[in-house]
Amino acid sequence: MEYPKDIRAATSELVPTSLSDSAPWLYSALSQLHELERFGSDVRGVGDLRVSDNASTKTRTLLSLIEVDTLPPPTLCPISGGGVGMRWNVGRREVEFTTFASGSTVMAKLENSQLVDDSDLPGNQIADLNSYLKWLVGAR
Repeated sequence: MEYPKDIRAATSELVPTSLSDSAPWLYSALSQLHELERFGSDVRGVGDLRVSDNASTKTRTLLSLIEVDTLPPPTLCPISGGGVGMRWNVGRREVEFTTFASGSTVMAKLENSQLVDDSDLPGNQIADLNSYLKWLVGAR
């Protein structure tokens, strides 16, 4: 049996192209997370803004579970103690995911800067995750 020859290509060339076609927001989110991991530091008087491995892994997992492809790019920021905050904004609506150093995550919906709903995200509750984001893009 003859096997097809390997096609060698640089992942760095393929990934941005595929992401920009299917989910343009994802490349932005992963790039921001990479920057947070790379440049996080313990800032005296502010806190430890280094991203923990658990928070990084959980954030990547959450990003991979998102089924809503019409999202705008999110804003990611470090959370003191090793966590990551991720926020999407569409009009007057916002959805925020806060992943702590332990990997536990809470989600929140806001409209006009007022809390509409919040909950823990146990495990990888794909339906809960995507329902928040569908609510967000429903504002368009």
